[in-house]
Amino acid sequence: MKQYFTNWKTSFIGGWHIDPLLCDSMVGEIKKISTGNILSHSRGYSLVSSTEVNPTILLSYKVQLSQVINQYTTLYPHSKETIANWRLNPLFNLQHYAPGYSYSVYHCENNGMEPFKNRHLAFMTYLNTVTDGGETEFLHQKLKVKPEKGLTLVWPAHWTHIHRGIPAPNQEKYVTTGWFDYIDEQAEIFDGISEDTQEDFMKKLNSFEK
Repeated sequence: MKQYFTNWKTSFIGGWHIDPLLCDSMVGEIKKISTGNILSHSRGYSLVSSTEVNPTILLSYKVQLSQVINQYTTLYPHSKETIANWRLNPLFNLQHYAPGYSYSVYHCENNGMEPFKNRHLAFMTYLNTVTDGGETEFLHQKLKVKPEKGLTLVWPAHWTHIHRGIPAPNQEKYVTTGWFDYIDEQAEIFDGISEDTQEDFMKKLNSFEK
């Protein structure tokens, strides 16, 4: 898998290229499904959920994304070691930006609030190449990444990696983006269990620990 040339050890931003033909298929899914409605001017994109995408295309993307994240954890082993377990959030977004639009507000992917507080790493794949603007700007790293078809970035989800999109005045931009989340093991234990039952369970567990 081709590595992106700006994989600087001190930036904690990694990039690798996936199959460009798969990117074309994902753009086709966006064009087929999207209503074209812009969420807001500050966000600037129309949205397709991963749940709406052809399952075969989605699976192919997840396979290549797993290769990217394996490269990332090799480059930054402490993103996986000595911390809580984490995994891909199965719900992610496919986005279309019309010319002149971008996610223009500086933001991070985990601001400590629900439903974002379990996010550990963010990822984004550029689904087309943009030659006039369209960069992703990371504020503290003083880095602007130009969209190249297939380039998949991974970075920490927290305030250290505040970023924004730069508009492409004359070109469309397509991306898919999502997150690797910490596993809320207690929530999974209690999934589908009433609050009263949860409380009773915890009382029994505490009695065993004593």
